[in-house]
Amino acid sequence: MTEEEKVEEESHREVFNPKSKTMDFRKVRATDVKSNPRVMLPRARTPKEEAGLLSRQSRAEDITSEYIVTQADMKNMTPSEYRGYDKIKKRVKKKEVVVYQTDKSGLMAIASLESYKRQGEKHVPDDTEVSWQEVTESQKQLRGHVFALNKIFSIGEDQRERQNRSRKQSN
Repeated sequence: MTEEEKVEEESHREVFNPKSKTMDFRKVRATDVKSNPRVMLPRARTPKEEAGLLSRQSRAEDITSEYIVTQADMKNMTPSEYRGYDKIKKRVKKKEVVVYQTDKSGLMAIASLESYKRQGEKHVPDDTEVSWQEVTESQKQLRGHVFALNKIFSIGEDQRERQNRSRKQSN
């Protein structure tokens, strides 16, 4: 399937229509919205399907455990690297250093606790400290605004109509 065919196949989900140069927010699915707080659970499976899934999962765990036991002597670090790793773990446990992933490269870095705090201070000097109660109230208010905007733009209406049609057809 070519890239154009894939795009054409999913065009019913696209909010922007380049031909008519219009936007239709009814096509947005709830799962497309990054901050959607609602989760719709799928219908329950039959007991037979559930049993099959559980046995498959159990079997996969057994095979994985068996493999790990048989490969116990296989090492992915040299003895020197293991000693260094253990030393760093001990220092982290004592809260002497912090190990973290860098923003730009995504690599691991190690810094003293004081240095780590200094690095973070330059990002928050003008920030106002707030209580958790203020955070919770702000989140509640924001959810209300998002809910209202979703109603205004009819977000997800197209998806709901499609689901209702399929439910009516299956009855």
